[in-house]
Amino acid sequence: MTVAASQPSIGDADLTRLSHLVRDVSGLEFPDSRRPNLARAAERAVTVHGLRRAGALHDFLRDGAHRLELEAFIASLTIGETHFFRNRPQLDALRRHVLPQIIARRSGERRLRIWSAGCATGEEAYSLAMLIDILLPRRDGWNVLILATDINKDSLEKAQSGRYGQWSFRQVPQEIQSRYFDKDGRDFHLSPHIRDMVTFSYLNLVEDSYPSLVSNTQAMDLILCRNVLIYFREETINGVVTRLDECLAPQGWMVAGHAESPMPIFRERFVARDFPMAVCYQKRDAAELRHDEKSAAAPRVPRAVAHPAVARAPRIAAATPANRPFPAPPADATPQHDPPQRAVAAWRSGRVADALEILDRFAEADVTDPTGPYVKAKILASLVRLDEAHVAILVAIQRAPVHAPSHSLHGLILQEQDRPAEALDALRRAVYLDPGLALGRFSLAVLFAATGQASRAAKELDTLTRLLDDRDREELIDDGDGVTVGRLLELVAVHRDLMCTDGRRA
Repeated sequence: MTVAASQPSIGDADLTRLSHLVRDVSGLEFPDSRRPNLARAAERAVTVHGLRRAGALHDFLRDGAHRLELEAFIASLTIGETHFFRNRPQLDALRRHVLPQIIARRSGERRLRIWSAGCATGEEAYSLAMLIDILLPRRDGWNVLILATDINKDSLEKAQSGRYGQWSFRQVPQEIQSRYFDKDGRDFHLSPHIRDMVTFSYLNLVEDSYPSLVSNTQAMDLILCRNVLIYFREETINGVVTRLDECLAPQGWMVAGHAESPMPIFRERFVARDFPMAVCYQKRDAAELRHDEKSAAAPRVPRAVAHPAVARAPRIAAATPANRPFPAPPADATPQHDPPQRAVAAWRSGRVADALEILDRFAEADVTDPTGPYVKAKILASLVRLDEAHVAILVAIQRAPVHAPSHSLHGLILQEQDRPAEALDALRRAVYLDPGLALGRFSLAVLFAATGQASRAAKELDTLTRLLDDRDREELIDDGDGVTVGRLLELVAVHRDLMCTDGRRA
């Protein structure tokens, strides 16, 4: 009789090393009460990765070449279970109060931007899409973005399929289920017009840079980040919530889980709005926030509010000249004598008008320099003031027709304006002018995939992989919002997998 080999067990010392690695990367804490959960996940990971020794898991996950495996392991430590219209009082507050207010405010420009941060298997994001469909059934001429991000690639793949079992429909009214789903055996298929309203993407809330034009996380009208922060330590929670606040447009809204709402950072960064059995948070304006910070009784560590296009390293480190996505000033320049950087500093402090005025004066002083209009376009695009951003980037291109980053930014702006054919032309032009423009090539691949050109998308991703393979993985990508070579390679791998599992794009 053959006896099955026993599964390797994880010793206390190895568990401690593993918990420290997870905490450093994600902020997740594992007190004694949660150590058994960590041990079970570790034992499963040892088997999945074919490791001979349980103690080897820490070194395997710590290896930079296995970054995606580390993030998948971290994702397995959190509860991804959810269902449609979860927490009905919050969804009722959105349906009756918050979303109608946002829609009315955006009716002139006909644009909505909503983000489900930590979307798990997609039920929350699709619930938002159904609410928008109910509140705004005639959306011709509207540009509606519902972005859904998560760190768990398997969850994203399931979300993209739009296929769910009966368990996802508890507490869902029958009329909703009948209206938006088709029965197929024991499963239910989401209606294509609702599925197509949601864009799924891979994003690590703790480590990736946002807000950013690259991840399309800027100028959001509404962010839901529910039952994600409860796993983090306070330092990580404060950093994530601060960055999510920076992702919101003026008067934007934030919704957290019930267990997360009492956290002090929410009262510091937002104004609480009470609804029946629910609390939602609205963004404070910059002047109000600065006044509150100055008048706080307890001393605070100063923290610069970063430009949406300027990346932060993990733990919300301040942007440095090395990782700014703007043209680098001369080595002896200082912010006081470098107008583009003075403009960025003004923007960071909430003085948008001052920033644009500085850039306009700088642009007028030298009508051959593209830097002023380029930086202006980037700031305006971050604010989703797309018509103005488009004018500014055309000025930059006119001044420097072979400046590849300007064409790349032009492509992103055109894509946001729902002009995909022109956006493709601009991005193609960018990579033609600079074949090594990594972010331009990545954006081109994403747009190819979004427009149903899967083979061209795969070709661009393959080319990008070859371009980056020999570079230092810690090297920063030019104009990449702080993205490193290693991180971009990881995102390329994830995007390729998700593209292959998305029936709309394959």
